[in-house]
Amino acid sequence: MSNRQAIFLKICNWLEIIMAVGLILIIVVLGIRLIFGDFVLFHGEPLETLDLYIGNIMILAVGIELVKMLSQHSPSTIIEVLMFAIAREVVMEHGKTIDTLLGVAAIAILFATRKFLFLKKDYDDMDL
Repeated sequence: MSNRQAIFLKICNWLEIIMAVGLILIIVVLGIRLIFGDFVLFHGEPLETLDLYIGNIMILAVGIELVKMLSQHSPSTIIEVLMFAIAREVVMEHGKTIDTLLGVAAIAILFATRKFLFLKKDYDDMDL
């Protein structure tokens, strides 16, 4: 792995940590507002806000995984991008049960592909 790739991966890992901490803060603030607010549970505002933030953060996570994919060129990163994209669709789209089931099955197939069909060299210095 080149120095440039290592820098990109380090930046991407830090961005993922920052997004996770930000999401935790948003959940805590909205949870407090939900519990102690003026019966906001019945208006649905905190839950709609959380849905919006989760959607935006998932889009950013897919973007970060795309940066990793472009800098690494390994099958493992392609599978990760697909998993994030499908997971975002499953979490954010509140569609029919069959759509959710197909999304979960697709993620399971990607995990199985990664576990059973990849060779050791396909992981390309990744910590799995």
